[in-house]
Amino acid sequence: MRGLPPHTYALLEGLYARKTGAVKTGWRRFGKGRHPAGLNLGDCFAYALAKTTAGFPDAKLTTEAEFAKSRADGLAVILKMLYVLLGFSVVVSLFGMVNTLVLAVYERTRELGMLRAVGMTRRQARRMIRHESIITALIGAAMGIPLGLFLAALITQALSKYGVGFSLPLVELAAFTTVAIVAGVLAAIIPARRASRINVLSALHYE
Repeated sequence: MRGLPPHTYALLEGLYARKTGAVKTGWRRFGKGRHPAGLNLGDCFAYALAKTTAGFPDAKLTTEAEFAKSRADGLAVILKMLYVLLGFSVVVSLFGMVNTLVLAVYERTRELGMLRAVGMTRRQARRMIRHESIITALIGAAMGIPLGLFLAALITQALSKYGVGFSLPLVELAAFTTVAIVAGVLAAIIPARRASRINVLSALHYE
C-alpha cells in the first residue's frame, strides 16, 4: 500500500472519511482489509481506480489474467489468418505439382512405354508417379520448414525485449509434414492415371 501514488492515497482516505465520518487517518487503520466500521478495502481500491480513470473514457481496467487472455486471443486470430494463407499456398502448389508431373509424363512417354513393354504393370506405373510426387512434396517441406524456423528464431530474437520467446511446435511441424504427403498424393492422381493408361505400342513410337 505504501507504493501507491499520492492521488490514490488521497482518494482512499477521502472515501474512508466519507463512509465512517472520521478525519484523515494513517494506513494502519486499513491493515486488516476491513475497518470495524464496515469499510471494505477492496471497495476503496475500486473507487480509487474508477476516479483515477474517469478522465480517460477509452481506458479499460483488467486483471493480469484478463490482459494475458486478451493478448493471446489477438495472437490466435493472427495465427488463424496465417493458416488460411498457408491453405491457399498449398492449393496453389497443388496446381504447380500437377502441371509439372503431367509434363514429366508426356516427356517420358517412350520411357514409360518401354517399362510397360518389359513387364511393368499399370499399378506399378501409378505407384512410381505417386512416389515421385510425394518425394517432390517432401523436398519442398524439408526446405520450407527449416527456413521458416530460422526466420521465426530471428524475429523472436529481435522481439525478445518485449517478452516474446521461441518455442518449437513439434505437433504442428508433424501436421505440416503430413499435409505435404497428402498434397503429393492428391497431385499425383491425374498424372498417375495418364501414365497407367498409356498405349504401349504408341509410346514406343513416340518422339
